[in-house]
Amino acid sequence: MTRLRVGLLFGGASDEHAISVKSAREICAHLDPEKYEAIWIGITPAGGWRPCADPTAGPAPGRSHPRPLRRAR
Repeated sequence: MTRLRVGLLFGGASDEHAISVKSAREICAHLDPEKYEAIWIGITPAGGWRPCADPTAGPAPGRSHPRPLRRAR
């Protein structure tokens, strides 16, 4: 069965950062991995975009992306 790939953004440079991370963790806990391939992208409180394994793992180490990630060609 082919899984649907979905991108999930969470975090952000606002007072609601922690709430967004908590919401993403709830989605992660209930997303069926047999049906969906989740692409997690965390936005740091400073506004950097970072890929993550999931919202419980935190951002991947390395450079933060200051603007939206672009689709690879």
